[in-house]
Amino acid sequence: AALFGFTPETKPNLFLAAPLGRDESRLSYAGDALPAQFQITLEGAAWKEKSDKARGIFTSATIHEAVHLWQAAARPGTEEAPEWIHEGAADAIAAEVMVALGEWDSAAYAANERAARTECARELDTGSLNGAKARGDFRALYACGHVIALAVSRADGKTTADFWRDFIERAGDDGYSEDMFYDLVADRTGDRDFADALEDFARTPLAEPDRAIDGLFASAASLARERGR
Repeated sequence: AALFGFTPETKPNLFLAAPLGRDESRLSYAGDALPAQFQITLEGAAWKEKSDKARGIFTSATIHEAVHLWQAAARPGTEEAPEWIHEGAADAIAAEVMVALGEWDSAAYAANERAARTECARELDTGSLNGAKARGDFRALYACGHVIALAVSRADGKTTADFWRDFIERAGDDGYSEDMFYDLVADRTGDRDFADALEDFARTPLAEPDRAIDGLFASAASLARERGR
């Protein structure tokens, strides 16, 4: 509520199912969010024992699901709006909150960023980000959406949650579109070329995804330097 500047009108219902099973090495967390509710399913016998790894997975993933309760105020306006916009942002905001809570230090946050960049590059080897869902490459929606949210945050000089406060307001009752996302990036950074580069990154199959990701962050860093002058 503090991050987004408002509390959802409806108190949410949270559901937890824990069939666990017998696999002692497994720590599986699955979440599913709808407006005013989300469900968590835990599988794997490793949940029976307290550990830093289990705590980290549970906390960060639950924050991701909770973020969707606020994002529900800005639903996609059409089915064409790609899911990486909200899934990636939820991952990025969860990382910000993990640091704010003292659950992660700067090294853990940096490791999380590296993991997102590596996974995104791997997922885009077979096609564009906007085509990932149709290909069944669902992890791209999270990892590459996270990468885009991070790049925007660096270029903007603000948190992903701060961006989403504006995005929710702009979306209004009609919901949001992919073009609306790029327009807000351009408005907040003052650089249409950067927003266009993000659009190309999402819509175009990339010959070298890792270099394209490095390029986004280099552009974001350049904008940050200009802002600091």
